[in-house]
Amino acid sequence: MTESVFPDGSQPSVSSHLSEVVMWTPAFWQGLLERAVKTFAQALIAVLSANGVGLVNADWGGALSAAGMAMVLSILTSFATPAMVSGPREQKPPTLS
Repeated sequence: MTESVFPDGSQPSVSSHLSEVVMWTPAFWQGLLERAVKTFAQALIAVLSANGVGLVNADWGGALSAAGMAMVLSILTSFATPAMVSGPREQKPPTLS
């Protein structure tokens, strides 16, 4: 026998679970894009400045490759923790009965 998940003894249904997924909200996709672009820029600047060479002599292929990989990892992290990407969820104000 499986234990109930909710205090009232009920089990979650697939449809109720899908409606609670924050990955389908515009806030998630906006947060994912913002984090990915910031990560790409930060990694690119870090790699270029770590080499200590000028912009003309820099290994742009290697720097762009490393920044691209950092961006992919940021996107995968966003999918792993979607609630952290989309920000706080809007709560309905309590109603007085």
